[in-house]
Amino acid sequence: MQKWHFLKGNLFSILVWPVLCLVLGAVLWGAVVERLQADRRALEQNALKEVASLSGAYAQYLTRTIEQMDQIAMQVQYDWSRSGGVLDLKDFRRQGLLIAPQLITVTILGRDGFPLTSTVNLGVRPSGASREYFIFHRENDSRAARVGMPLIWPVTGKAILPFTRRLSAADGSFAGVVAVAIGSTYFSDFYDEVKLGNEGMVAMVDLEGGVRTARVGDVVHTPNSPVLGHGATFDNTEGSMRMDGKPTFADGQARYVGWRKLQGYPFMAMVGVSEAEVLSGLRVTEAAYRNYALAGSLALLFFGIAASVIAARRAWRRQKAEGVRTAYRVATEGANEGFFTLRPLFAEGRLADLEIVDCNERGAAFYGVKRDRLIGKRCSALNPAAILPTLLATCSSALGSGFHEDEIALPPESPLRMKWVHRRMVRHGANLAVTLRDVSQTRMYQQQLLQMAKQDGLTALPNRHWLTEALPAALERARASAGMLALLFVDLGKFRHVNDSAGHHVGDQLLQAVAHRMQSMLRAGDHVVRLSGDEFAVLMESLLSELEATHAAERIGAVLSEPFALAGSQYSISASVGISIYPRDGADAEKLLIHADMAMYAAKIDGKGKGGHIVFQPSLYDRLAPSTDSEQALARAVA
Repeated sequence: MQKWHFLKGNLFSILVWPVLCLVLGAVLWGAVVERLQADRRALEQNALKEVASLSGAYAQYLTRTIEQMDQIAMQVQYDWSRSGGVLDLKDFRRQGLLIAPQLITVTILGRDGFPLTSTVNLGVRPSGASREYFIFHRENDSRAARVGMPLIWPVTGKAILPFTRRLSAADGSFAGVVAVAIGSTYFSDFYDEVKLGNEGMVAMVDLEGGVRTARVGDVVHTPNSPVLGHGATFDNTEGSMRMDGKPTFADGQARYVGWRKLQGYPFMAMVGVSEAEVLSGLRVTEAAYRNYALAGSLALLFFGIAASVIAARRAWRRQKAEGVRTAYRVATEGANEGFFTLRPLFAEGRLADLEIVDCNERGAAFYGVKRDRLIGKRCSALNPAAILPTLLATCSSALGSGFHEDEIALPPESPLRMKWVHRRMVRHGANLAVTLRDVSQTRMYQQQLLQMAKQDGLTALPNRHWLTEALPAALERARASAGMLALLFVDLGKFRHVNDSAGHHVGDQLLQAVAHRMQSMLRAGDHVVRLSGDEFAVLMESLLSELEATHAAERIGAVLSEPFALAGSQYSISASVGISIYPRDGADAEKLLIHADMAMYAAKIDGKGKGGHIVFQPSLYDRLAPSTDSEQALARAVA
C-alpha cells in the first residue's frame, strides 16, 4: 500500500522524463534524417550544376572540332570540283596539308563506292557502298556536311567517326563522297578525371538519341562494344537530370547528366558523373550519423530509466542535462561544421569580449588546435586587433536580434584556416551559439566558372561577353569624370591565308602571338579583347586627347606588321584599325561599337588588305553605303 501511494503521488515525476526522452529521441532521429536528406539534396544540386556547366564547355569543344572537320571536307569537295574530279589527296599530305593530329584519313569514294584517292596507302580497296553515309548521300541531293555513325577502321580496328560531304557531277548527279575520318578517342580528350571522377561520362548524340561518340570511365564507345545505349531523347536544348543506369549505360550505374545542344549542328553534348561517386562521402556520413543518433537514443533511454528509478528531480535534471550534452557531442563531432558556444563579456554596458565555453573538434580544427586547448579562450586572444572590432560588432548585433547569418571572405590575418566562411549565430539564453562552415571550395568553383565565361579560351584575353559588361561601366566612369575613352576595332589581314595554308594549330599560335604583341604596345590600364576569329578590340580609358588613340593604333599596326616566326616559318599579316571616341562618336556602347566597326571597315578598304587606321567620321555612312549595297546584292545572288 505504501508503495502504491508513492507511485500515485510521484507518477508524473516518474513518467515525465521517459516520455520526454522518447520525444527527444524522435526529434534527434528526425533531425538526422533531415540533415542527411539536406546533404544529399545539396550534393545532387551541386552535381547537376557542375554537369550542366561542363556540358556547355563540351558543346563548344565539339562545335570547334566539327567545324574544323567540315572545313577540311568542304575544301576537298571544292578542290575535287575545281579539278574536274581528278585529285590526288597524297599531294595534300606532301604539301603539309590534311595533317591535323586527330585525322586518321581523308578519302574520296567514287559513285560505285570504291576509293578513288586517299591520304593513306590502301592495301586493299574495300567498297564503301554499303555504309550508311554513302547510301544517304547517294539518295539525298544535298552538299551539306554530315556526321555519320561510328565505324571500326579496318586497318587498326579502332573506332572512327566519319565527316562526309556529297560530290556532284557537272549535271548535278551523284559522283561520290568525300569522307574525313577522325578517331573517336579524340572526342574523349575532354574527359577530366578531377571533375568527372573515375566513372564519369562524355558523349555526343544526335537529336534522336543515336550515339556518335562516348566515353564512360576509361572505356570508349565503339559499335562492337557500346558503353551508351540508344534512345536518349531531350525535350530542351540544355538541362541536367539524374538518369537511371539501365538501359542508358552499359555498366548499369545511375548518373547525373547535363546536356547542351551544339550551336548550328543537330547534336547534343552530354557530360555525366557517377551517382555512386558523388554520394560516396555521404555513405560514410550516413553511417556515422546513424551511429551517433543510435548512441544518443540509447543514452536518452538509459537516463530516462535511471530518472524513473531514482525519482529525484534534481538528480534527474543533472543526468538529463548530461545525456543531452553527450548526445549533442556525439552527434556533432563528425559534422563538417564547427560549433561554438560563446559567453559574452560586457564592460560599461557594451560587449567587450567573448569567451569560448564549448566547441566541437571540427571547430577547434579551424583554429589549428584541439578542443580542450580552445575552451576557455577569449576572442581577443585569438583574433588580431585589426579584425576584433568587426567581429564584436557582428556578435553584438546577433545578441540584440537573436539571429545573424552571412557568408564572408576572411582577411589574410584571420586565425581561421579558410578563405570563405559561412557563419550562423543564434542567441541561446545569455550565450551565443555559433556555427562555422568552410565554403572556400564552393566559392573557388563559382569564381572559376565566372572567369571561364568572360575569358577567351585560346588567348586568355577578355572575350566579347566581358566587353558587353565592361564598356557600359567604363562609359559611366568617363561620364562621371567628364573624360574621354576610345574603342579600337582591329581586323587581321591575311590571317585566313595563314590558317588555311599552315593549319589551324599554326593559326592558333599566331592569334596567341598577336594578343601578346598588342598587350605589350598599350598602356597598363588598357584592355585587349578578342571578339571572334581574327577580330580584336581595345578599350582605352582616361584619354587626354584623340592622339593617344591614334598613336596606339599606329603602334598596333607597326608591331603586327613585323613577321611572326611560327613552326619553323615566317608569316606576315596586317592590321586594319577603326577608332571611335567617347563622347564625340557616341554616348552609349552600341553607337561606339557600330562606329568603330565602320571605321575599321573603311580602313580595310583604304588599305586594300595592307592595314592602316581610320578615326570614325559621320561621312563614312555615305562613303560605305555603296560597298554595303554591293555586298548585300552579291549575297542575294549567291543565295
